[in-house]
Amino acid sequence: MKSKHTLAALAATAVLAAMPAAVFGADLSDYVINVPVRISALGPGHRAEVQCSTLREDAGKGPGRVVSRQSTPVPLDGGGNYGGTISVKVAAGAAIPNRYECFLMLDGGSVQLPSKSAVIRSGGSL
Repeated sequence: MKSKHTLAALAATAVLAAMPAAVFGADLSDYVINVPVRISALGPGHRAEVQCSTLREDAGKGPGRVVSRQSTPVPLDGGGNYGGTISVKVAAGAAIPNRYECFLMLDGGSVQLPSKSAVIRSGGSL
């Protein structure tokens, strides 16, 4: 049987994957990625954050490289619950990104299945 911590983490990441995130240019050098998050019954004493990266993928040149990465804490209540949208502001960096990805981090470790990622179209939209 899975632990309560594992079930809460899986529920939180399922919401990250199931709900769309909006990306738009906050100014010419930044992106704001809005990530819906729902965490239930994680328990007291835990930390959570959403970490997002912008990436640049060039055809035929292997996996994408991280252009910039930033995280925003999730304000858990005393019982380890949260429901709402977390906005993560990520600097565009030196290269023009064409993809982003976000992960839920629990107690400093990444919960990577499933995660949220998408292609950034010109003009900074999805």
